Amino acid sequence: MNVTADCIFSNWILIWSIIYYFEIIDVPSPFYSIILALIYNAYGSFSILYNNGKLKDFIIFWGLVFITKIYPAYLMGKPKNTNGLYFGISLFIIYLLYAVYTIGVKDLKGMIRENHTKYGPGTTCIIKFVEKIS
Repeated sequence: MNVTADCIFSNWILIWSIIYYFEIIDVPSPFYSIILALIYNAYGSFSILYNNGKLKDFIIFWGLVFITKIYPAYLMGKPKNTNGLYFGISLFIIYLLYAVYTIGVKDLKGMIRENHTKYGPGTTCIIKFVEKIS
């Protein structure tokens, strides 16, 4: 399995959750960013499934979403403030800039459209790994 920077950076919410949960450094809660990501993941994954996606890949994707977003959100619970939302928006902008730079997508609309026809780099790495071992 070839783990690239894309695979690692596409899981920025998971990394943020780990840093927050284990109090590695003082950062705001990623809870609200996780909720927004779940809404986006639901829309995107059903769109991919509708556009001739494989059911097996869809199930793998939601297994990853459970591990990287749903379970961490459950562990940390709802925060008392929304500071994490602003921090999350900043991280998301950094992620978008990184994605545009590395993938070569110059048009944000094109990037969003592309994400609704195939899974992101992190999920694609896991799907390819599962296909390789099965």
